[in-house]
Amino acid sequence: MTWAFKANFSNIRPAGSSSRRITEEGYYVVTIRDSEETTTKAGNARALFRLVVTDGEHAGATETFGLNLPQDEDDWVLSYWMVLLLSIGVSEDKLSKGDVKLEADTFKGKTGYVHFTPAPEGGYASFKWLTKIDYDFHMKKSAPAKAEPAPTPAAAPAAPAPAPAPAPQTSQEDSGDPLSFLDI
Repeated sequence: MTWAFKANFSNIRPAGSSSRRITEEGYYVVTIRDSEETTTKAGNARALFRLVVTDGEHAGATETFGLNLPQDEDDWVLSYWMVLLLSIGVSEDKLSKGDVKLEADTFKGKTGYVHFTPAPEGGYASFKWLTKIDYDFHMKKSAPAKAEPAPTPAAAPAAPAPAPAPAPQTSQEDSGDPLSFLDI
């Protein structure tokens, strides 16, 4: 007997492909691959986001980011949720209009911008979400400076021309190659 099946691989990652992690502090473009709810050791509800780096030499590297769910309308974590939403492209105007309902699926496939710092010994990695404008600013700021032409000094008296170099001595074995004196 033979086997067959039908599958949609559009949202599937190859097995083992998520084992590469971000190893360097820096600014990264990430896509939120998945999100789920978990509970912290203190018993707080927390959203976990599985991130994949989409650009640069770390493309394909994964990390997990967690953010506590707000417990009331004045919870301090709302400012962190706001910057996450701004990072994935939600406008501040939309957020300032009142109640917003957020669900895990809302975040899947969204692209955002982070400054990542690897975990210190025994600690946790740090994620600072950025707006696209802030990300572009930091990338421009950290890009290697372009060489600018040196300023032209004020007209100074011309230096005397150097004396011409003496002509190399030739011998009968000279091949006529002007660079034959180099041992290359």
